[in-house]
Amino acid sequence: MRGAIIITPVKNSIDTAKKSIAAVRACAPENSYYVYNDNSDVPATETLERLSETLKFKLIHLSDITSKPSPNYDIVLREAQKKALEQDKHLIIVESDVVIRPETIPSLLEFANQKEKLAMVAAITVDESGEINYPFVPFKDVPEKIIPTRKIMSFSCTLITNEFMKNYSFADLDHSQDWFDTIISEDAIKMGFSNIILKDVSVIHYPHSSRPWKYLKYKNPLKYYFIKIFKGKKSLQSGASPSTT
Repeated sequence: MRGAIIITPVKNSIDTAKKSIAAVRACAPENSYYVYNDNSDVPATETLERLSETLKFKLIHLSDITSKPSPNYDIVLREAQKKALEQDKHLIIVESDVVIRPETIPSLLEFANQKEKLAMVAAITVDESGEINYPFVPFKDVPEKIIPTRKIMSFSCTLITNEFMKNYSFADLDHSQDWFDTIISEDAIKMGFSNIILKDVSVIHYPHSSRPWKYLKYKNPLKYYFIKIFKGKKSLQSGASPSTT
C-alpha cells in the first residue's frame, strides 16, 4: 500500500499548531512529517524549533527559501509535491487549525489506494461537539457518507494522490493567489479526476485560528467587504480580530 508524507503549514497561531502537530505525531509516527514555518513571529518560531526536537519532525523555515512575505502556500505545495514524488508517496495536508484522530490517516490512505483517477480525498471538519463546521457546512444534511464534490474542497485535512501529482504541477500555479484548494480541485475535475469528502472520517477544526481577521467575514460581512474593497486586505489583516463586530 502506498504511504504518504504529511505536511503542516504554520503561521503563528501556535496554540492550535501545537495541538495539530502533536496529534499528527501521535497518530502517524511512522510517516515523514514536514512543518513549514511561514514567517511566524519569534516566539512561535522558537516554540516550533523546540517541538521539532521533541516530536521529531522536519521543520522548514520558508524564510530560508524565499523573501516573499506570507502566505506562501504555493511554495509549500511546490516543495511538498517534489518530496512526495521523490518518495513515490501521496501527500497529506493537515493544517495548523486541525486536530486529527487515530483513524484519520489510515482511512484517507485506504480510500486513496483503492480508487483510481482520484485527485483529492478529505476528512470532513467538525467542532469539538461533533457538529460539521466550516468549510463543509453545506454537506451537513447530505445523507451519503462518500461525497463527490466539484467545487467545495478544502486543504484542512486532505490527501492529494500520487497519481494526480504526476499529472499536475504545483509549480505552475498562479503565484498572485494566496490559496489554492479551490483552484486545484476545479482543475482536477477538468482533467477527469474526482474529489471526495469522507463524511464518516472527521477531524476537529478551529477555523481561521491563524487568520483571525477572517472572522469578520462571517460576523459582519458588509463591514468585511467594505474594508476589503476600499482599504485593501492589509487593513483587514492589521485591524480585525475574532471579536470584531
